[in-house]
Formats: sequence, structure tokens, C-alpha cells
Amino acid sequence: MVRVLLNPGDEVERYRVEGFLGQGALAEVNRVRHRTLKTQHALKVLMRASTRIRDRLIQEVLAGTRTTWAEVLRPAAASPPRFR
Repeated sequence: MVRVLLNPGDEVERYRVEGFLGQGALAEVNRVRHRTLKTQHALKVLMRASTRIRDRLIQEVLAGTRTTWAEVLRPAAASPPRFR
């Protein structure tokens, strides 16, 4: 079952959501566009609030900054989740 957290047109910080790309066990991924620069990015949104999951995602982002593989998107930014 796909659970969509964001919808096209929603805004998250400096990005506007263009569409849903996919979902994994921990997060959904959306195609977004930077509102000022007009550049396209992928935005991963956690589906559950947990320090363990947040720490795992941060490790994934850090690993992505060190790779040079063409098949892996390099992170452009990371914002730690705000738990309610």
C-alpha cells in the first residue's frame, strides 16, 4: 500500500513538490523543484518519527556525498526531521 505524504503543489522549505517517485520501508521519495533556482531534486520524507530511523537516513546522506557512481544521486542538502 502506497501512503503519499506530499501532493503536487505542496511546498517544503524552498522546494515545490512535482510528483511522487516511490516508497521504501522508511520513507517516500518525491520529485521536487527548487523554487528560486528551478533545479530538479528528489526529496526523501520519513514516514515514521524515530531517532534510530533519522540517524540511519543521515548515514545514508553522508554515504551519498562520498560516492562518485553515476547511478547514485548526490545529496544537495539535508534537514534533520522535526519530531512532534
